[in-house]
Amino acid sequence: MLNFDNGNSNKNVNQGSNKNNKRNNQTSSIMLEYLQALMSNNRVMLAEINDMKLANEQDVRLIELVNKLWTNDINVKKESFSSLVLGLSTTNKTIAYMLITAYQLIEGNLDEAIEYSVKTKMFLVGTKGLSSEISSLISLHIAILIGETKINDLMKIPTLTTEVTKGYFNYLRALFNPNKKRTSSANSANLANQKLLRDAIASFRKVNNLYLLALAQAKLAECEVEQSEAENLLSSSVEIFETLGRKTELARTQLLLTKYSTTIKAAQRIGGLVYASEKMAQIKQQILDAASCNYPVLIMGPSGSGKELIARAIHENSKRFRKPLIAVNCGVLTENLTSSELFGHIKGAFTGADRDTRGFVGSAESGTLFLDEIGELSRKTQGALLRLIDNSEYQRLGTSVPQKADVRIIAATNQNVAELAELDKAKTGQFEGNGFKHDLFNRFMIKINVPPLSERPEDVLVIINEILIRENAGYLNFDLEAKDYLQKRHYEHNVRELEEVVKTAIIIAKRLKTDTITLEILKEKEEQNPHLHTTVTTALANKFTVTCPTVNYQESMAFFEKRLLEQILKLANKNVSKVIELSGIAKTTLYRRLALYGIKLVEN
Repeated sequence: MLNFDNGNSNKNVNQGSNKNNKRNNQTSSIMLEYLQALMSNNRVMLAEINDMKLANEQDVRLIELVNKLWTNDINVKKESFSSLVLGLSTTNKTIAYMLITAYQLIEGNLDEAIEYSVKTKMFLVGTKGLSSEISSLISLHIAILIGETKINDLMKIPTLTTEVTKGYFNYLRALFNPNKKRTSSANSANLANQKLLRDAIASFRKVNNLYLLALAQAKLAECEVEQSEAENLLSSSVEIFETLGRKTELARTQLLLTKYSTTIKAAQRIGGLVYASEKMAQIKQQILDAASCNYPVLIMGPSGSGKELIARAIHENSKRFRKPLIAVNCGVLTENLTSSELFGHIKGAFTGADRDTRGFVGSAESGTLFLDEIGELSRKTQGALLRLIDNSEYQRLGTSVPQKADVRIIAATNQNVAELAELDKAKTGQFEGNGFKHDLFNRFMIKINVPPLSERPEDVLVIINEILIRENAGYLNFDLEAKDYLQKRHYEHNVRELEEVVKTAIIIAKRLKTDTITLEILKEKEEQNPHLHTTVTTALANKFTVTCPTVNYQESMAFFEKRLLEQILKLANKNVSKVIELSGIAKTTLYRRLALYGIKLVEN
């Protein structure tokens, strides 16, 4: 049982003060016992206190306040709260303010929690005991959540005297150490958090504080414990919150349980990837194999399939994880300055080069350089990259002095570079565009082919669940018809397109104030303009006549490409996603081609 000690007992006070203190302490004890009974689901004690004939009006008011806060049955505004605490003694006001602070903290109203926490401290100046300990810990909890806590703040917490406050402090220390992904650097941090939370759980069990026990169990489940333990911890917490009637915490924990029982149970995630299919399980193994060595990696797959997430997962699980991963989109590099941007330059190398620069390669020293859309690099730059891979050296623009580099190369493309490399081998220099050097293609010792989402429909639902969690919409669910539609639907742009569909459905569901996403909601966006796709496709399928002003091949093809892009933009109402879907080219390539022809685009 919680015992309240305001730390102000004084043997030399007068008899009247002794009576007041005795009455206040009795009220305080009743209130904290009542709160402890709520948190422990002690129905016998609740009944005993509710059956008491509380002659003291303060007792009645505090009981009313505790009930309203605990059941989330009150929109606690400053005016209503002020009326509830009006006339209470300092001791009881302290309890009331601690309760309202904790309530606002649980509900995520940090500004209000901070305000009430400051007022609580005012009442506790110079006091010791349980009330002061709890107030200090609540203040620390707020500081952690708003990111204003330093390690020294943890050291300032006074010696704690009860199992409840000791457990609460261990829980907060685990909150202060953020959970990390499964990399070798995070193991010790996660183990430390597990130890803190297990100690907190032991403390809460000793005093039978079910509410704090459920919070600590839910937090422990997120600290990379075994899947079976995570599910057991979360199931127990869900049961406790249901019993206690804690709707807010229940919703959050159910969301976590859904995540662990569907996403992780189905095996799996690595880095930012989440999946349930055997094909992606094979990709995971390739990621781990690539992470165990320093060989160059080439990731091939359609747009939006998760190539960059795979690259990041390789880096995070490799020995280079402490060093930078520099991601470069080769499709948006300025053609004339590509060498400068990649390899750096010295002062005076060209007009405007007023200082030395390291370039992306130099910035990635000892780490990983991720080259997205590598097929967009010119043949000259491909040659320089080949030299970097072969000899671990490169030249900055403006100097012939070679620079040594310790850089892991990971590249990605949505082009068929294998075919381009074969063309390069057969007819070197006799192809359109940049092509892809056969020698460079062979230097990538590890090649990962990412399947499109249409080939792994079993991943769709776990990806949807991940998106809902990320968008704080875990309370939403898809009905069976909607799930079936999403699993069978074709995604031209894979996970990226699925994410757009789900986000749109979330917005519509919120507007309709519904917790269930139906097939009608999924199709609502399409119904707003049902003829868009049909109109564009039909128009392009019919005769699309362009009279070229010249017989020169390159000039004619450029003229045709410009007119084709203008036609697609017009019919798609300059909607970038729709233009990409219809044209089948990457977003970066689209922007570059538009810039080449001087076509302006305002992205919708």
